[in-house]
Amino acid sequence: MQIVTTSDGINIHYELTGDSSKPVLLFSNSLGNNKSMWDEQEKAFANVFQILRYDTRGHGESDAP
Repeated sequence: MQIVTTSDGINIHYELTGDSSKPVLLFSNSLGNNKSMWDEQEKAFANVFQILRYDTRGHGESDAP
């Protein structure tokens, strides 16, 4: 599921994948990257966790006002 949330007019793009009955594991990208930097880790942990990844403000598909 890919979702864009708006707060104070700023869109933050995030993706929540996996089984909703499992605990959530959050991956946050570093400067100069986007949520895709966690693609391999998402695959590795998908059987154990629900994965939440997002594009930090000004990166990937998130706004940079």
